[in-house]
Amino acid sequence: MEKKIGEVFTDGKNKIKVFESTDDDCKGCFYDVDVCGADCTKNIHVAGFCGELSRNDQTGVIFKIEK
Repeated sequence: MEKKIGEVFTDGKNKIKVFESTDDDCKGCFYDVDVCGADCTKNIHVAGFCGELSRNDQTGVIFKIEK
């Protein structure tokens, strides 16, 4: 399962949007350990992979809360 860039999905009470990552940093990602306090790999079943090497489109992404 891979979320497309621009796609919005629900994770619990949060609406999450997929953004192209501008670098190899997880800064600002909803699933980053410093942001949600969890191991981000536990969320793969919900959000899909984020690393460019693991995605079909070969583009790294981050996930942000949609406001």
